[in-house]
Parts: sequence; structure tokens; C-alpha cells
Amino acid sequence: MSALMRCIFLLGSLSLLSAQVIRRPQPSSGSAGFNLDFENSFEGAPALWGFVNGNTSEYQEGLDTTVFYSGSQSLRIGSVAAPSSDKAYAYQDIPSSLIRGRTLHFSGAIRTSQVGNGFATLFVQVNEPTTAAVFNLQPNAPSGTTGWQVYDLSATVPADTTDILFGVTLHGSGTAWFDQLSLDVNGVPVSLPIGYPTPAQIAWLQQNATPLTTLQPAVNDAELDPLKGAIGTTRIVGLGEGTHGTSEFFQMKSRVVSYLARNLGFTIFAIEANMPEAYEMNDYVLNGNGDPKQLLTAMYFWTWNTQEVLDMVLICNTHRWR
Repeated sequence: MSALMRCIFLLGSLSLLSAQVIRRPQPSSGSAGFNLDFENSFEGAPALWGFVNGNTSEYQEGLDTTVFYSGSQSLRIGSVAAPSSDKAYAYQDIPSSLIRGRTLHFSGAIRTSQVGNGFATLFVQVNEPTTAAVFNLQPNAPSGTTGWQVYDLSATVPADTTDILFGVTLHGSGTAWFDQLSLDVNGVPVSLPIGYPTPAQIAWLQQNATPLTTLQPAVNDAELDPLKGAIGTTRIVGLGEGTHGTSEFFQMKSRVVSYLARNLGFTIFAIEANMPEAYEMNDYVLNGNGDPKQLLTAMYFWTWNTQEVLDMVLICNTHRWR
């Protein structure tokens, strides 16, 4: 094999975990695997829950340890400067295979403060191949200022359902708290299937994962030092990606390639591409011949024909690790 880029980089098996990769701890109560009582947190946020707001300056989401219905904390969504027509919501998804053809019951406790021109609600969104139905508490959703009250809604899930979302929403201004949610089908709590991480596995990840603060090569090498122990004396390292074309994955690969060459003595880079075009790229990296942008295009792999891969090629050419 020709000495392509003089650093090693094979598509394959090594995964890098940051502390933000997985948010799926086991809740202390309720349906297994969903953190429905908000007792599990991660970096100050409710673990597992996603938060959506069209304008992040309009709403704030957080865990409230002073206002709660059960346990020791609740989920709070409050408006900062939200117009009456806007909304923010926290959500999760359910594998549709667990619910198809049955009726899902979703309940939870809600408290509101000065919710004006809107309301707070539970919701379930059922997506079919060509349509979507959203179920919520309207017209009985709380608004204004109310104490804790448990609400319940039901959603029939068609057999052709492709995706199911559930969550809580604040429409308009004010503040709403949500706690002790529950999901069940005919009284049986919905549980995530076997294969999801256990509480012990999540705890291990939180204790052992290394947060990554930058994607820039040759910056803060100490973050990547755990690779030394993971790689040991291995001379072939494989790097893959969760999705093709995601900028951050390929930026991180560039950073790892640089680290391996500068710190661990790797000298060969290999890539899945056509051999003649790969040799031409090799000539550019080692000798500076050709236009690297055109050479990437000539490889006929759209996944390599990106700015992120070009940046890595330029870095390798600049240093010419030998």
C-alpha cells in the first residue's frame, strides 16, 4: 500500500464517547426507561428529554427542586418574552412497534403560574405515512394560575403508525411545571425493549466518558489522551461515523488523525476509494502535486467530497508526517 497521508485512518470500529452521547437512564418510577418523573438529570437538564423552541430566547426549560408534585424535582418551562402564539415543548419518542393498533394512555401532574393567552398541556403525536394526529388536553388544559392537578389523555394508535412522540407543552406566556408522568396501554406501563442501556451502564458512561470541548486539530490534546490506553500497541485504528455527511463527525476524525500521527506514531492513512484516484491524492499529500479539491471530487464518493475531508487533506499535506 502506498503511504497515503502518512497517518492511519481506516473506516471501522473505534467509537469515541463524549458525556453528551447518550441520555437514557432508568427512571425511579413510572414506565421503564423514560425518566417520566424527572428525577434523573444530566448536566443540569432532565435526562433523555429533548426541548424544542423556535426562538431559544423566548423560553427556558429546567429542573425545579423547589416546586414539585412527587420526588424531589419537576420539569419547569417558562416564557421569557414569548408572544401569545408561540410555544415550547419537551418530548420523547416511543418505538411504534410497542403501541401500534392499541390505545395509549398518557397522564401527568401540571401546575401553572400566570399562563396567559395560552395553556399548558400533555400531548401525543401519532405519525402515519401520510398524516399526523396530535392529541392534547384542549379544551380542558390549564391556564392562568393553578395548583397541581393530574390530567389524562388517550390516543388510539393506528396499525400503520410510523412514529409516536409524547411530551409536555407550554403555549403562550407564563410558567408551567410538569411531574409524575405515566404511559400505559390498558393499565400496563409502557417499557422500552431489551437492549436499551441500564442505569448501571448509564452511570458508568457518565463516570468514564471524556467530554470533548473542541473539534479543532492540535488543540487540547489532553482530551484525546485516553486513546493511548484504548489503542495500546495496536497499529490499525478504524474510525466510522453515526451518519454520513455530518460535519462534526468528520471534523472529529480530522482531529483524531492529527492526534494519532503526532502523538502515537501512526504513519499510513487508508480510505475507501478508487485506487488510481487515491494514488493521485497520495501524490498531492506527499509532494504537493495537483488540486486537492478536484482530487476529492474525482474519487466519486460524495462522503469524501466535503470541506471537512478537504481540511484534513490540507493538514496532512502541511505537516507531511513521515
